[in-house]
Amino acid sequence: MEKKVIFRQIVPGDFICSSLGEKNKVSDLWAKWMELYDIIVSNNHDEQSATHIHHLAKSFIENYLECDGILPEISNSSVTPYMHVLAYHVPFQLLRHANLKKFSLQGLEKPNKSIKQIHMQHMKQ
Repeated sequence: MEKKVIFRQIVPGDFICSSLGEKNKVSDLWAKWMELYDIIVSNNHDEQSATHIHHLAKSFIENYLECDGILPEISNSSVTPYMHVLAYHVPFQLLRHANLKKFSLQGLEKPNKSIKQIHMQHMKQ
């Protein structure tokens, strides 16, 4: 819970942008992400909220691309399949399943790390 409070207080543009225009673009991007996050993690989803999430996610991606040149990590090639999923699949899966917990891969992270380590050890031999 504490992380959420800290995230809401961060204004990333203050740290990484040299001009006011850049700062506003990055701050808008962060604000849109936080709004999207809040809606997704709420448990009250209906047809209207799914449509809102869809439009908000598309708008987030557009804002993301407007930060090309401001943030070195951002370019057209950095738009990932996850962003497509966020805009076009998440809203409607929330309608069907109420939340995204069923789709979490968190339980596979540790075994995946262990398998990678074993694989790398065998590759060295």
